[in-house]
Amino acid sequence: MNLTITDEQIGARVAAVRRYRGLSQSDLARELGFRSSVSIVHREKGRVPWEVQEVAKIARVLEVEVMDLMLISDDLMKEIIRGTLLTGGAA
Repeated sequence: MNLTITDEQIGARVAAVRRYRGLSQSDLARELGFRSSVSIVHREKGRVPWEVQEVAKIARVLEVEVMDLMLISDDLMKEIIRGTLLTGGAA
């Protein structure tokens, strides 16, 4: 099993959970104290490296565990996107 994850993969996972939670990039930026959504856009696209502290703050806002954003498999992420894990049942 490969536990290496890229900034782009973390960004894709953040974006997927953010959308599932009904938040815009602007909403998330505001929650995190960023001045604009550009910071979120660049991080979600993997253009800016993620810092562990940022991932931890985002995980709290999105109501997921840090490891959900950093270490889970793509198959598990697909389940999260479908909502089966976040809601405890089928979406």
